[in-house]
Amino acid sequence: MSGRVAEIDCGQVFGIAEVADVYARLYAAIEENLDIKLDISRLERIDTAALQLLYGLERDAAAHGVRLCWSDPSAAFLESAGILGMPGFYRAPPV
Repeated sequence: MSGRVAEIDCGQVFGIAEVADVYARLYAAIEENLDIKLDISRLERIDTAALQLLYGLERDAAAHGVRLCWSDPSAAFLESAGILGMPGFYRAPPV
């Protein structure tokens, strides 16, 4: 990634309680035209609301010309995305 980057760590638990805070940070980065480095490597639990936010982020970042870089996804992330029928919606280039 080049230029200014917003690094956002989704932590170990990313549920409905955390969505508002992460949403605000993600979309502030988009408005400031910052590339986003999203760390989903430590997730032990993620719920549907959080996955929906990340799914929409992929689309919204691209629409605004913001580069989105994903860390290696945790097993919990992969399992949850698979259960909801959305495996592979994220890209995982080297960070």
